[in-house]
Amino acid sequence: MKEIVVIGIGSRLMKDDAIGLSTVEALVKRGNLPEVRFVIGETDIDYCLSEVDQARVGTIVIVDAMICGGEPGEVTCRELEEINRDKMLPVSPHNLHLFSYLFQDHLAEKTKVIGIEPAEVDVHCGLSIKLEAMQELIADKTEEILKHICRKGK
Repeated sequence: MKEIVVIGIGSRLMKDDAIGLSTVEALVKRGNLPEVRFVIGETDIDYCLSEVDQARVGTIVIVDAMICGGEPGEVTCRELEEINRDKMLPVSPHNLHLFSYLFQDHLAEKTKVIGIEPAEVDVHCGLSIKLEAMQELIADKTEEILKHICRKGK
């Protein structure tokens, strides 16, 4: 059986950039998706890639803060190839972004991105007050999307 890997990425030092991490941590605590393997990737691209066994992976889902012009806390799901086509691929100030590596390893067709609209991205530990108050709702919506992906994967 092909594996579904969900990777939360972001920096805990940049306010709402950490929303992908806190959402994946909330889903791990809930334990409602036993068929999914969760990874807390933070900003370590090498660790994230080491957690993706190309032979076994069926679907990769990246959960990250993503500025799309929506309302803070809005949760959307897109194909990685669609993000590339729209020229939205981000580049980290430190090196290439995880998305770029997934393209190089030809994993883009297996990768979906759950993007969560941030309210504030700035140097600060912890989420903004707005997203902190919305965490349960964001986790609910993300879990709903992941359940849909799991049903399609069977």
